[in-house]
Amino acid sequence: MKQPDKKQRFHGMAAIGMGLGLLFGILWENLPLGLLMGAALAGFGNMTTKR
Repeated sequence: MKQPDKKQRFHGMAAIGMGLGLLFGILWENLPLGLLMGAALAGFGNMTTKR
């Protein structure tokens, strides 16, 4: 069985991005902005790892 490498990597990036966004949102007391940043980070990470 083959491991779905790309999908797993994207989920890892999304989890990291959301975690960072949540942390920033709590620190800045601005949760929506933090989540938005997390989503942007996850999307950016996905674009850079895609070949």
